[in-house]
Amino acid sequence: ATFKSYVDQFNLPCEIETQEYSLLTDTIDSISNGINNENPDVVGFSSYIWNINEIKRIIPNLSSKINILGGPQVTGIEKKLLSENKDLDIIVTKGGEGPFLELMKHFAEGDGNLSNIPGITTRDFQNPIGKEVSLEDIPSVYPEIFKRHPFAECVSIETSRGCPWECAFCAWGDERGLRLGSVDRVK
Repeated sequence: ATFKSYVDQFNLPCEIETQEYSLLTDTIDSISNGINNENPDVVGFSSYIWNINEIKRIIPNLSSKINILGGPQVTGIEKKLLSENKDLDIIVTKGGEGPFLELMKHFAEGDGNLSNIPGITTRDFQNPIGKEVSLEDIPSVYPEIFKRHPFAECVSIETSRGCPWECAFCAWGDERGLRLGSVDRVK
């Protein structure tokens, strides 16, 4: 939802939709069908340790032209994921809002060259990570969440990104420290 919120403020000639699924209640087929029913040109996934294997099983079922994978679980294994998954086209490393905006510009307007977008990996190249978008520059996702789910009883609030610990075994362990949102933003 933060990607949509961030990109929507730039009024690009593209339509971005978000969908939520639960690995507890949805099947690989129902998720694949739900995505395909939207007839998307581009599909992106946020991958974490708890959903990466299922995402790798969903992607081959999609009719989209381009499949993008991002999230903390892809850092350091971008080329391996691309070589093992022929239906995966682009991987976004680290904070994805900036690269996602540039990708949407590229696809919607033909702006620039993919090889100029920081933080993405394709089968042909791997670009260095660029500057992360400040949490203050990402419009709040909560009005949209409450519009879509008016009777929600519980909503998680993102107040920071990163981790205060430095555990060597963790997939998020290479992101040192926290990036905090301001109190006003959280309010």
